[in-house]
Amino acid sequence: MSLEKLIEKLKKEYINNLPQRVSEIEAHLASKDMEALKNDFHKLKGNGKTYGCPEITELATVVEKICNLPKPELTASVGPAIVLLREIHHNRLQNKEFLIHRDSRFTDLKRIAA
Repeated sequence: MSLEKLIEKLKKEYINNLPQRVSEIEAHLASKDMEALKNDFHKLKGNGKTYGCPEITELATVVEKICNLPKPELTASVGPAIVLLREIHHNRLQNKEFLIHRDSRFTDLKRIAA
């Protein structure tokens, strides 16, 4: 297998595993495990760009900052982040980019993180 095909395969696996990661985020939110939640977004931040999904890295970077805020801001912010992750997943399955900077929900999350 060529390096190019291997990279493409890894990118595909990353996108295909995204729903599982979202489920883990939801479980950590439901159990109020804020440390695990922060760790979930930290991992997404580190891996998104590596696997060709910079919008995941950008979203996770913002939400990881929000994880350091008081609990009400955090719990109110994770829901929209989950929705955005699902939309990113849907777009990527169709080989489309998700223009996160044009999304008002992302803008709102950035405002909370600032």
